[in-house]
Amino acid sequence: MSLNPSAPIVRDVDPRLLPSTLHHWRASRARLSTVVGLPGTFVRASSVSGVADGTPGGGVTYTAPHSFPAWSPRDWDNDGAAEALGLLMGTADRLSWAGAPPPQAMMLRLEIVETGAVIGSAGGTLWSLRNDGATGAGLWLDTSGTASGRYRFNYSDGSTTRSALLSSGRPTAGQRVVFEAELSAAGAIAFRQSIEGAAPNTATAAALALPASWASGARIRLNSRGASSNPGSAWYRVSKLLPASVDWSLAAGVL
Repeated sequence: MSLNPSAPIVRDVDPRLLPSTLHHWRASRARLSTVVGLPGTFVRASSVSGVADGTPGGGVTYTAPHSFPAWSPRDWDNDGAAEALGLLMGTADRLSWAGAPPPQAMMLRLEIVETGAVIGSAGGTLWSLRNDGATGAGLWLDTSGTASGRYRFNYSDGSTTRSALLSSGRPTAGQRVVFEAELSAAGAIAFRQSIEGAAPNTATAAALALPASWASGARIRLNSRGASSNPGSAWYRVSKLLPASVDWSLAAGVL
């Protein structure tokens, strides 16, 4: 790969799709930046041991050093080979990007492998668009915070919160999960969760008018609701945010 700073940032993405993508990160690039080069901020003040390196048979692990991301291949297409690179994140890990898109009709796709550490505890957050204090207007995907907790997608206009809570379908550790969430121009939520490629469980929430802007300092985040609030725990493969005007099929696939 060229290290020339004047070289194009993106070489592996169809340029026709870039203007349509509000935010797009995928672990297959082994980078914390988005596919258009927006830098990611990663925080973890410790090392992580026992990270699988994808060796056939699963017999080799390594320790991710202090503040170093734990990249770990896993089997995503259920063929027995660990062909998909992901970012393993525990409750001490945070990854975020500045420059959140303004409130609008949009769609989220998030692909993870459930690690099971926080799904039954209070509000383990996988994805959010929130400020450091996890206050004000924003979006977040977390659990309901009960012993039998399931995932939900939440939207706040700064004073009122709407939650689309799944009534069934709780993934267990090691399962592949795809989440899709849509926020309409009227502020209504449609939320879907597919476990191991099965038909999705769905939930909705009533409309709540969109605010003029998200809370000051809002960022797109993986694995937390704010700078330190409601940490999650998962293996992350793809995080993608698209405007609702784009064909939903573009949210899936390699891009």
